[in-house]
Amino acid sequence: MASADSWLLTHDHVADSRLLLTAQAAYSYGISGYDGWGCDVSNRVHVTVHQYDCFNLNEPRCPGGSTMFHGECIGTAKATEDGRPFDTLAGQVAKNGDADKHLVVKMDVEGHEIEAVQGLSGLLAKNRCIIQVEVWDDP
Repeated sequence: MASADSWLLTHDHVADSRLLLTAQAAYSYGISGYDGWGCDVSNRVHVTVHQYDCFNLNEPRCPGGSTMFHGECIGTAKATEDGRPFDTLAGQVAKNGDADKHLVVKMDVEGHEIEAVQGLSGLLAKNRCIIQVEVWDDP
């Protein structure tokens, strides 16, 4: 359940949104060694983008931007599965000291978006967030 100050936006909205200017930190999930979105956000809004992926540990480059790579995935709970670390978005935000900041979040986690989003209600109730989620429709 999102607060009045949280938004769920599509890619087109985020690319052109003035809401981005309110962001104080950014999170990009499922980057697979490349994070054009995160680099664009960092360069436009001048915030650090926390990049997360536990499957592809290649740290992306971001000329002119500020990014921090984490070899961890987003999940429904803090756990280790097949040797890969997972934590909730709320847990990752807290570890990075961003719990009280306005956030922008992009998730492209190959079919696991619904599970990742299910644990966001507490974070959304406390933070001003912009969230972009790519949802796979598996026929």
